[in-house]
Amino acid sequence: MAHRSISSIMEEAEEIIEGYHYSALAFLDDNFTLDPERVIQICEEILSQGWDLKWWCFSRPDAIVENEAMVEAMAAAGARYVFMGIESASQRILDSYGKRAHIDIAQEAVSLLRKYAIDTTASYVLGR
Repeated sequence: MAHRSISSIMEEAEEIIEGYHYSALAFLDDNFTLDPERVIQICEEILSQGWDLKWWCFSRPDAIVENEAMVEAMAAAGARYVFMGIESASQRILDSYGKRAHIDIAQEAVSLLRKYAIDTTASYVLGR
């Protein structure tokens, strides 16, 4: 899977922030946190620019739980929200959907994000 270069992302962010005077962004990758090292590099670039930026992204709970250093970098660089597909608060329901997700991981992810003052928005599947 090919990613846009970090320099390309930062050039576009700079145009939005400095050219249009926006102070908030959304990274709309399906799973922005798929490559934690890349996320950390983007965060370091945001910090090196000295931008007072607020931003949000999509993630999976397991990517959050497995990468606290990434979450810390995200918070330092202005991350304010992470949207996660939690799907259900019932392990039985998750299992019946054939999901490989676990409710304890989702709870852990929300707790870790809270530790760094990042709010969580989640999607759930209702009915069946």
